[in-house]
Amino acid sequence: HAKQPHPYEEILRIIMEAGYASSDLLYQQCSMNISQIDYILDDLEFYDIVSSEDEYGIREVYISSIEEGLEILEKSSI
Repeated sequence: HAKQPHPYEEILRIIMEAGYASSDLLYQQCSMNISQIDYILDDLEFYDIVSSEDEYGIREVYISSIEEGLEILEKSSI
């Protein structure tokens, strides 16, 4: 069996390409509702992959590659 991609892999790709994370960015590019997106962004914040939101809803990205983000998430078992 081929390894299944991590459920957050697409989100990591989007935020790495954009250079930031926000609910609006992900809402425009993913087929998820806003509450799912907010939940995922809170998860990514918990694991220090992104910052908390600024006053404009923008989050900094703290990882330098999708692989780095996946490594952090795989260690945490989410």
